[in-house]
Amino acid sequence: MFKGESFGIRVHHHQAKRMMRPSPALASLVIFLRLTWQWIFPMRIFLLLGAAVVFSNISSASAQAQSTTVLDASEDTINLWPGLTILLSAGHSLTLSDVLTKRNQFRYLAVPYGNLGRRNDAVWLRAEIEVPRSAPTDWWLSIDFVPLDEIDLYVVSRGLIVQRESFNQLSAFNQRSYPLRQPVFRLALQSGEHYELILRIRKYVDSAMIVPASLLRTSALIRTDASTQFWQSLMFGLGACLATFAMVCAVVYRVRLFVWFALFAICNTMSWFAYFGLAAQHLWPYSNALHAGNVARFFILLMPVWGLLFLEDALDLHEESFRISQLLRLISFLLVILSVLFAIGLASTAFIALVANLIGPWPLIVVLPVVVLRFRRTDQSFGWLIAGLIPHAIGLAVGIGLHGGVLPWNTWTDHAAQYGATLDMMAWTMVLCIRVRRIQRTAVMAHIERNQLRIASQTDFLTGLLNRRGLEESLQEHLGALGPNLMLALYLIDLDGFKLVNDMYGHGIGDAALVTVAERLKGTVRSGDLVCRLGGDEFVVVATGLHGESQAKGLGHALLGCCDDPFSLDGVVCELGMTIGYAIAPIDATSVNVLLTLADAVMFEAKREGKRRIRRATNDYL
Repeated sequence: MFKGESFGIRVHHHQAKRMMRPSPALASLVIFLRLTWQWIFPMRIFLLLGAAVVFSNISSASAQAQSTTVLDASEDTINLWPGLTILLSAGHSLTLSDVLTKRNQFRYLAVPYGNLGRRNDAVWLRAEIEVPRSAPTDWWLSIDFVPLDEIDLYVVSRGLIVQRESFNQLSAFNQRSYPLRQPVFRLALQSGEHYELILRIRKYVDSAMIVPASLLRTSALIRTDASTQFWQSLMFGLGACLATFAMVCAVVYRVRLFVWFALFAICNTMSWFAYFGLAAQHLWPYSNALHAGNVARFFILLMPVWGLLFLEDALDLHEESFRISQLLRLISFLLVILSVLFAIGLASTAFIALVANLIGPWPLIVVLPVVVLRFRRTDQSFGWLIAGLIPHAIGLAVGIGLHGGVLPWNTWTDHAAQYGATLDMMAWTMVLCIRVRRIQRTAVMAHIERNQLRIASQTDFLTGLLNRRGLEESLQEHLGALGPNLMLALYLIDLDGFKLVNDMYGHGIGDAALVTVAERLKGTVRSGDLVCRLGGDEFVVVATGLHGESQAKGLGHALLGCCDDPFSLDGVVCELGMTIGYAIAPIDATSVNVLLTLADAVMFEAKREGKRRIRRATNDYL
């Protein structure tokens, strides 16, 4: 009874220890959190500085406000944001006449720079500008944010509307007033005048209304646009090259991992090319059905599909972590369905934007602990996955903060998600390169193994000579090269007295005798001739490149002399002889089987006549 209780206690204690052992997913999460803390701890001061910069952007918006923007002749770019005031139009009911009577209700902006927050209503912005007599008048109003749906510009001077222009994202690019990717308006200004710039801006989707407004001279506008065109074209070319590389690898190696990466690269490249307005400008300038924001959302919605499938295959999650694998596949399937519904118009833009913001970097965060755990216990390729996932997740978080109305607009926040996805794409390219090297290494090893198996299947284990299969394959090649003055002789050799030696001294001495015979045969034939062992005490020699029957006969007598000297085998001296039958191709036959049949028949005829002799076959033996 006592022993049983003791055994039970030990069993329960073992079960308790097993229950207390963390699951692989929990262990990977703990490791990820610990590594994250270790990486972030030394950089907390930089994070605090970054937060201070963001806060300063938010808090200084109203402090830097100015009532009138003076166009300085010494500058070619003037930030209009500090001079903007805002008036909301609930229900889009306000008209320009209403706005002009409510000048005192405009308020200075107390929001992050360039970011009016999430809204889908109409917003009225007002700025006062003064053009000194010495100032140039060739100024442009530029709003460096493409996904704005409607913009109406009114220029008012002395109570009169002197200029009225509109911008609509739904119009085709070739129908715009100015051939630039972003909303721009050329201002009709005169020296020495005071103007009011009144903007009515509307977004159809409930997302951040970003209005980085500035005044630029023509030269500055051209320079800024050229810079954006250059860098975005460079990013487009990079994405196209990576996608092409992956598709070529997918065709060559037939591995779907490369397909997922190619589709990810295509979606990433197209989403940003559309987001920054270059797709409408260069790819479909005559279409008014492709909204830049909607095209970007479509590809952004598809991008995590291929990214998650890539990670699942790269990490072998269907074997390592089945639940996470099923979760990623489910998310990918739902995103594909939503993309299709969005493309055919059954899913609203607002709903798609909500889904994209909800998903964000969370799938990457779910996968990251698994990647870290695999990196610590297996190979270094997962380090590249980590190197790509971290900036990608950070870039997505910044993008969500910007389009959620939390972060200020600037070059870094506007491009953070693009930079993060591009770094992820380049890091994943390294993973593909490592996978290509592994595939090539595996292919080389498989080729070596196949050659080794082929050689083993064609080689006699005891003597190292070709066996019957190796003889047939090699002889077939030589038969194809014969001609009228180029012949081939096949000698079938049977040892005389071998059975007596094998029975008298044992198989060890018999095997040694066969090896010695093989060495003597190889020492007698010429370079390029074949020496084979058919089995037992039968050997075959194939002499190639002969020019006459006499040459074949001479070589046969040389082979017969291989057994003239006695054999000394592990202290045992014995004598063996040979009986040889041979046939010549193409005189006697031109096929492997017929040559062997002729040589075998004539060899047995010679044995019956007394052994230790050589005989030439003729067609009479067929």
